[in-house]
Amino acid sequence: MPTLLVYIALLHKTTTDLQDVHFYRHLLNEGYQEHVDDKILDKDHEVYHAPEYLFGFMDKDSKMLSLKDKLTDLNSELQQYKALIRSGCILI
Repeated sequence: MPTLLVYIALLHKTTTDLQDVHFYRHLLNEGYQEHVDDKILDKDHEVYHAPEYLFGFMDKDSKMLSLKDKLTDLNSELQQYKALIRSGCILI
């Protein structure tokens, strides 16, 4: 005959399972599956947004760049131009 501890353990497991089901249903109701299905593959990365939501930046190897990476690249170029201007190599 099961002891009280066994019943408590089963009740805890059942409660945890119900919480998991509730969480998964919430994810599905909020569009998780559509989000996952709406992905594109870029060589070694999965991007979970359709192309129309991407900024469309590519590096020289046609690999997608994030907005952060693109801004970092632009900032680096601007710093190089500023250095050239300050050194007198480029006249405006």
